[in-house]
This record gives sequence, C-alpha cells and structure tokens, in this order.
Amino acid sequence: MAVTRSDEIQNLNSAIASTLTVALGINPVSACSMRHRVIRRFSSWSGVLDRSGAPSTLDRARQYLHDRISDDVSLDDLGTETGLTKFHLLRAFRNRFGLPPHAYQLQQRVLQAKRMLKSFSPAYVALECGFSDQSHFTRVFRAHTGTTPRRYAEQFVQYARTTSTVRFIQ
Repeated sequence: MAVTRSDEIQNLNSAIASTLTVALGINPVSACSMRHRVIRRFSSWSGVLDRSGAPSTLDRARQYLHDRISDDVSLDDLGTETGLTKFHLLRAFRNRFGLPPHAYQLQQRVLQAKRMLKSFSPAYVALECGFSDQSHFTRVFRAHTGTTPRRYAEQFVQYARTTSTVRFIQ
C-alpha cells in the first residue's frame, strides 16, 4: 500500500503530538497549536503540502525574468504568467529568492553586464542589458559592485596586459 501525502502529515502530526504532550509535558491545547504551526512551516519546504506559491510557479516567474532580462517586466506581467496576484507573488518571490522581482532582475542584469564588460564597452553593455542609458547603468552597477563599469572593465584589461607580457631571463 502506497503512503500518500495525507498519511505522511497524519504520521508527522501523531509524532509531534506525543513528543509535545508526553515527553515535554505541554498541555494538549498549546501542543495542538504548535503542531499545526510546525506542520505548516516545514511542509511548505519539503513539498508535502501543495501551495499556490509552489516552487514550480516561482521558478516559472524567475525564468520569465531571465528570458526577458533586458525588458521592463511589471508585477502584472509576472502575475499573468504565474496565475498569482501581484501581492502574493511579491511576498512569495521575496521569501523564496531573498529579493523582490524587480531587484532580482536588476541583480541579474548586473551579473550579465559583468560578463559582457570583459569584451564590450560600457555604453553597449548598458543598452544590451536593458538599462535606459549609461548613467542609469553606472548608478545601478556601482550600487551593486562598489565600482564603476569602466573601472571594472579596466581590471580585466590590466590583467590581460600583465599576463601577455613575456620576459626572457638570460
């Protein structure tokens, strides 16, 4: 006989109940409340309960942001894509990834820009990564990395110059 999710929850509930009431001596009313909080908290992490902010929904939202990294994506667009309200999406996305969707998208743009700055000019990178202009790109880049795009790119040029110099010792 296969164990279902409700069986797993029931077994977990029984184990927690006996531990709280018998081993720890907590009264049954308090134990019931604690059991429900523990089950709700940990079941959302392990996938025991299916919630509207399930990992697949939020992963779809994140992938949507990655696919449109140079576009301005609104919460309404993400909500339409995932089927969640923009308020629920905002809370669930921040809980799962640590940043709201817009900040996450800016972070991804900066990461893409760091890769591109090794080969392209900051003006070109700013446009390719979806920033409105080079000034906006410089402000966001400096806020995330602590340096300007030009200085960041120069680090790679200086490194390339020092590693390409060959010295012969006689």
